[in-house]
Amino acid sequence: MTSPAIYWTIIGVVLLIVEISTGTFYFLCFAIGAFLAAIIAAIFPYGEITVSSDYFSSSYFLSEIITFLISSFALSFYLPKYFQKTNMKRKVGFDEAVDTETKVVKKNDTLVVVISGTKWRIEDEKNYSEGDEVIIKGVHGTKVILKKKRS
Repeated sequence: MTSPAIYWTIIGVVLLIVEISTGTFYFLCFAIGAFLAAIIAAIFPYGEITVSSDYFSSSYFLSEIITFLISSFALSFYLPKYFQKTNMKRKVGFDEAVDTETKVVKKNDTLVVVISGTKWRIEDEKNYSEGDEVIIKGVHGTKVILKKKRS
């Protein structure tokens, strides 16, 4: 018939397709485990699997199953923590603008700062004048909290 490495590769591809359709990173762990079991099956070949073979009771099959299970479950604990850690470093939305420098400009008799093409009103307008270089510290409602940049 065919080699166990082929079966493990097919299982890995199927799990990878399921992962792509769900996007959870859960099936990715098992797909990687199946590919690792395929590598073990290729390195230590059993030979052809036939209906009458005792492959499923052999140490070859046991080593492939152990490789699949250990790697899959180890990755299922490691990968989510890895992706969570890397995603926490990236700021999104208004948080990207915090601690960046900009200038105060005057639009229609109102002092504003421009952040990513959007005009934001200033929280404490009387402390700033047009042309001041400021650092964005946060947002309060619809107004931006600023701090004057020290020269």
